[in-house]
Amino acid sequence: MDQKINGAGKSHIGLAMGQLLQGGWEEGWHIIVRKLSMNWKLIQYSIWSRVLMAVIVGLTFFMFYPKGIFRTIEREHKYIFLGVKAAIVASVVGFIVNDSGVVQAATTAVYIIFPLIYLVLWERIRNHNHR
Repeated sequence: MDQKINGAGKSHIGLAMGQLLQGGWEEGWHIIVRKLSMNWKLIQYSIWSRVLMAVIVGLTFFMFYPKGIFRTIEREHKYIFLGVKAAIVASVVGFIVNDSGVVQAATTAVYIIFPLIYLVLWERIRNHNHR
């Protein structure tokens, strides 16, 4: 396993696991506090926090308007929608486990919002042409 590798070959997660094995719960608490502290700084001072908030607002908007658009996209473009779901999971997990989770979540979210905007517009145009 990675935490057993000697020298500079350890990954970030390997170092963290090694620290957890040596320091126990107290070291785990320090890791959590460090990650939260870094993310709080990034939320305050990074443009990426605004990007992330814009994506969250956009996703929330599309959940309610146009009515039923998420279900339509999921039904009509199921593989693209699966990719969007996977990117949402990656964004959330990255936000939780990464020291700079705000940046990771925001850059991943870019791959979420633009396909959704495109598909919402596509469905609206398609529905308008079928009337």
